[in-house]
Amino acid sequence: EKISISLKNYGRQKIKTVDGYSPNDYSAIYKGLALHLMFEYDSFDFVKNKYGKFVDIAELSKLYENGKDLNQYKNFFTGKVYREIPFKYNNEVKVIDLLIKTEQKIIIIDYKFSKPKDLTGYVHQVNLYKHIANIFYNNAKVEGYLFFVENLQLMKV
Repeated sequence: EKISISLKNYGRQKIKTVDGYSPNDYSAIYKGLALHLMFEYDSFDFVKNKYGKFVDIAELSKLYENGKDLNQYKNFFTGKVYREIPFKYNNEVKVIDLLIKTEQKIIIIDYKFSKPKDLTGYVHQVNLYKHIANIFYNNAKVEGYLFFVENLQLMKV
């Protein structure tokens, strides 16, 4: 026995396009994760093994080399360097990418692959890290930076 179904046409849904970061842009996500690991571990083999199928390791290696050779970035490394520092805030685990403790101040750097049009979330994130470091280091002077590696831009927050 045949069943007959008639479908109604309600039109098409309009799709909004978004400039900048998209939470489902897996290519950008993998590039960002791979680049983070390069800066954290300075190990191309480790990154290649973990993300080699998803990203162009040669392209990221070049970005990494150019980034770590940036004079403004290199000048920060005058104190004790801490990488991937986890802490808990409001029942959430957060991770500071890079913290450098000098005699004069604390420097926090958060790595980002590319710079979106809206920096609000990134700025808020670094300001939170600065606040936590200020408390932890007894009101020390704290500077925070976003490092957009794709265009080699270090932005003070």
